[in-house]
Amino acid sequence: MEKYIDVNGQKIRLTQELIDENPDILNKIDGKSAYFAGRARGCYDLEKINYTIRKQEYKYILPLTVMLVMVMITSNILSSKLVSLNGFTITGGMFVYPLSYIFDYIITDVYGFQYARRVVWSAFFSMVFSPFVSGWY
Repeated sequence: MEKYIDVNGQKIRLTQELIDENPDILNKIDGKSAYFAGRARGCYDLEKINYTIRKQEYKYILPLTVMLVMVMITSNILSSKLVSLNGFTITGGMFVYPLSYIFDYIITDVYGFQYARRVVWSAFFSMVFSPFVSGWY
């Protein structure tokens, strides 16, 4: 890997050998050339690097997704049921719905925002689809 870089107004061909012989040259180059030099340094002697392929295991994503969808659908069903506590009338869904925040928080922290977004969208479409399946229409 090689590239011409500008060192004090002079064009020099940057090679791994030049960096090995004169490591101070990296202090004299601009940011873009330093980025290239770092990449060249990282790609040098790739056959000596021991790569390990780690498969990410998402073994709890499915149960967490099912629990979140279950909580969301249950809270929608219970939202039509009124409960009276000490003179306050609230819906039954208010007891169950906070669990959805807990499951969503766990999914976001453990599996990342992308998976959490997919799970929330699947919960949303499940909630939209559930009245048609159960005959509420």
